[in-house]
Amino acid sequence: MQRLEVELRELGHTVAPYNFNAGALPTDDYIDLPPYRSSPHLKIQLDNYVATSIGIIVTKRPASLEA
Repeated sequence: MQRLEVELRELGHTVAPYNFNAGALPTDDYIDLPPYRSSPHLKIQLDNYVATSIGIIVTKRPASLEA
């Protein structure tokens, strides 16, 4: 993710700062196990790993800067 951020910035785009905070609410600690529930979850167990998602906010560089 950090490499992607660098590459996007080098292309002239703006990238909002990442938030890698794991959170402190009970839902942040819950890890769903297979078979996964149909209700929303933030983290799932995949083999020996816990997986989650991350959002990225990118603002395209102004058209005046395009090649």
